[in-house]
Amino acid sequence: MKAIMHTLMLSCTKATELIERKSMDGLTFTDNIRLSMHTAMCSACKQYAKQSLLLNSAISQHLNEVPENKTKKKSILESQARERIQKELEKNLKKE
Repeated sequence: MKAIMHTLMLSCTKATELIERKSMDGLTFTDNIRLSMHTAMCSACKQYAKQSLLLNSAISQHLNEVPENKTKKKSILESQARERIQKELEKNLKKE
């Protein structure tokens, strides 16, 4: 019985990980049950799940409203920033 309970019970850290994974990829049947059990008993994680849903919804809505030309510019800037960061990291690694 103790082994079963240990398998079913989650830490809050693991629960928040599952909450985020649920919104991105979905969960297995077992993980979904484990998360449901945890959030039924943990008001902090239950609140975290609600807030995460709200944030994901707001971000998704915002991204859908951004005009296409702005996203292209942002993408170019992100690409340039990535390249600059990569060069800086490589330079610092060579120093070590």
